[in-house]
Amino acid sequence: MTSYDYDAPISEAGWATPKYDSIRNVIKKYVSYQLSEPPSAMLVIAIPSIKLTEIADMIEIIGAQKPVQSDKPMTFEQLNQGHGYVLYKRHFNQPISGKLETEDGILLLGST
Repeated sequence: MTSYDYDAPISEAGWATPKYDSIRNVIKKYVSYQLSEPPSAMLVIAIPSIKLTEIADMIEIIGAQKPVQSDKPMTFEQLNQGHGYVLYKRHFNQPISGKLETEDGILLLGST
């Protein structure tokens, strides 16, 4: 399991961590008022193990799609693509480096 909180004082589940307690204890030394207690830890649900039994050949799926050709990368909105993935391909006949950006300036791919 991975986490995005990167050692944050409050966990992604909203729980106070030992780091939170340490920070709180330092603050208590320098204030003249009573700090309120942190909220109780919320319960989390247990998710049972999920066994994946199906596979999909992405190259086969991509090959079955009608490609959209454009001189510039298109956004999901321009492609009428509400979700999923978009494969951007470009063949260069010579070595090249740079950034692939949309008209909105969104970086899609960087290479050097």
